[in-house]
Amino acid sequence: MMSTKLRSLSALNLLVCYPVSLTPKANRSLIFALFSANEFVAYSALQNNATYALLTDRSRLIATYALCGFANIASLGTQIGVLQQVAPGRGGDVSRLAVSALLSGALSTLTSASVAGMVLQDPSSLLPSKV
Repeated sequence: MMSTKLRSLSALNLLVCYPVSLTPKANRSLIFALFSANEFVAYSALQNNATYALLTDRSRLIATYALCGFANIASLGTQIGVLQQVAPGRGGDVSRLAVSALLSGALSTLTSASVAGMVLQDPSSLLPSKV
């Protein structure tokens, strides 16, 4: 039986990542890793996991753009901590807006990945030439 905290975290991931759930499963798990852990875990999975070995250069580039944001739970805690130190009297306001900032950050990061996918049709031209 799942604990209440785990169920609420799963529900939050489902709510935040619903648009991403329409993407292939491999990309979806990268985005879930980004939200629940951090970008370094997701980048490590992209680099080392056999699931992503068959991605094309274009897919890998789009995934890299999608993972380059700070829309994760750890960054949310850092944001709240820093902003409460900057404005100690506004701690409640910062905490109330933190989830909204997380969602906005995720949306903007995924939007930039979408734009990169539309603009860059041949990412091999961006790769360094082999000597």
